[in-house]
Amino acid sequence: MASIKIWARVPDGSKLAVWVTVTAGKCIAAARFREENGTNTDWIHSDLVPGPKERKLRSPNKYAVTVRILFTADGSAATIHAQIVKPNGDIHGNVYDYDVQGDKGDDERALIVAQTEQ
Repeated sequence: MASIKIWARVPDGSKLAVWVTVTAGKCIAAARFREENGTNTDWIHSDLVPGPKERKLRSPNKYAVTVRILFTADGSAATIHAQIVKPNGDIHGNVYDYDVQGDKGDDERALIVAQTEQ
């Protein structure tokens, strides 16, 4: 199962923060940050756990982050977190928290999308 979080009308200069909390067992977290211009940046486990990994968002642009959790032990669980912090320090919209669980060899994904103001 996958989850999708979309933020629209994100103010220019906001920061997207993504991190993963391992709550049981063991897992490996990774992510791919994609910009509308085709630029891709891979984030590794140490970027996300404990995190957060942050990127500044510039207008006008669309961004997408695909987070993948690979479980390496039976009975494992994690939470994928994301938020957008506006330049004034306030949180934009709602904070995203997605709980995932699985056994060794299972994987879960989340897609996080941010579209800045035009």
